[in-house]
Amino acid sequence: MNPFYKKISQYIVIIVSLGLCLSAARTIVDLWHRRDVIGLRQKDLTTITRENQKLEQRLKETQNSDYIERIARDKLGMVKDGETIILLPESGVRSQAQAGTIPHWKKWWRLFF
Repeated sequence: MNPFYKKISQYIVIIVSLGLCLSAARTIVDLWHRRDVIGLRQKDLTTITRENQKLEQRLKETQNSDYIERIARDKLGMVKDGETIILLPESGVRSQAQAGTIPHWKKWWRLFF
């Protein structure tokens, strides 16, 4: 074989080998980055799963008839049939707020005497 062709074949083998090494290095770097992305996505999945469980629990609580009744009474001001609404004047509310400062023995005294 001619020494010229031998040198050219050696250069071709070296160039192809370098190309394969660079390709392998690029693949390794891509895999390294993808591993980081997978870790981030797993953390996101864990967070979303916990949030989903909390929301499912909240949904079960809100579908309970006691919860619906409480919201209807507290937020919407609704009452059941046969119930009577009692509205206190503001002066009564003020006296109750002031009643918190009166000693308990005086409250009992006023209640019975």
